[in-house]
Amino acid sequence: MKTITLVLAALMAGPAFPLFAANELPALPAGQVKLDFPDPQPSEAEKQDVDIEIVQNLSEYKFRDKTLELSGGGKKPMTNIYTVSANIDGVDFKGQVEYRTPALYPTFIFKGTGLTLEVSRKDGNQVYQILINGNYDKILYMTGTSPKRYYIFQQGIDLTVDLDMISGEVDLSMYDKKFLSALTCTILRMQDAADKDEKGQAFDPSKMSGASKHKENSALKSANSNSFFQEMMNSFISTKENGFRVDDNDLRIHVICDARPNGRYFAHGKVDTHQLTGTMSGAADEITFDAMDVHVTAKKDGNKYIVTGSYQILGKPETVEPLTLLDKYGDGNFYVYADGVSLKMAKDLHLGLVDAKKYHRLFLAGLSSIVGKINADKAAAQPSK
Repeated sequence: MKTITLVLAALMAGPAFPLFAANELPALPAGQVKLDFPDPQPSEAEKQDVDIEIVQNLSEYKFRDKTLELSGGGKKPMTNIYTVSANIDGVDFKGQVEYRTPALYPTFIFKGTGLTLEVSRKDGNQVYQILINGNYDKILYMTGTSPKRYYIFQQGIDLTVDLDMISGEVDLSMYDKKFLSALTCTILRMQDAADKDEKGQAFDPSKMSGASKHKENSALKSANSNSFFQEMMNSFISTKENGFRVDDNDLRIHVICDARPNGRYFAHGKVDTHQLTGTMSGAADEITFDAMDVHVTAKKDGNKYIVTGSYQILGKPETVEPLTLLDKYGDGNFYVYADGVSLKMAKDLHLGLVDAKKYHRLFLAGLSSIVGKINADKAAAQPSK
């Protein structure tokens, strides 16, 4: 797996210091950032190793990636606007990152030649939206699982953002080096703001919100005009005594899975307005989630599971198109790529975009529960330390 690594080395306040050769940062080719969804599973040739090292003090920061031929840095003045100058493949890209604090809704904005990013928190949850070039039809989502850990996952991009690193993989045919440079600088500015706000007080990212109600409503209106990728899945998987639970405030999925003897689980909870009661059974080769209004089965086939399912709404039965649940690396992280769905289903978070017309929330609740059982069974099989 090719990775993106961002190492933050916070240094004591002091004078500016050199990290790279003191030469004029050389201009970026005017390539467009491609944001349309490609066919699933981009080729290896489209992926790129990234290893971005960063050093900083109170007045400046610098970064470099030898493999990407990317280097740059900028100033962190008292005016709250970070300047950015990056060298990509021997040419120069310049811009700035600003942390805006309107009355209620702080937001982070990157502006560079031919590219803008706007990162703002959706009201009432830990989901951030990344607006690229003002296009509300093509929005990236970043989910926070703690004040300093975020995930970005959609087709072509899979990143885990920690306090001191960004790791994952990116399809460069969709998100080029110019986009990666802008994203890196913006996230660096966000992390600085998370340490200290403009008044020098501790900053709590959980208090962030969208750039404005008007913009958020515009985004929702635009999203609702498309039948594809209408809903975002943002399900947290948390362990509890003798089981686990699945919670997604956006999709209104709340399922508790209580372990029973012989590898069975009793599943109960609520999905939107549907009361859910059922069982989950099976071993590693085949697992079934069976409730009154939904039935989901996952059959193992090598490093993947073939998932089939059905559900009924108001007595009308519906069958879900079969999905492939891919276990790429055997690490408990599963991936689903298909027409109308793009998901990363990690041990603690199931994140991605779903076409609600093809994959109902009842089915998603069953799918998340099955992945939770797979990982719970693996953990139980590990020898105790």
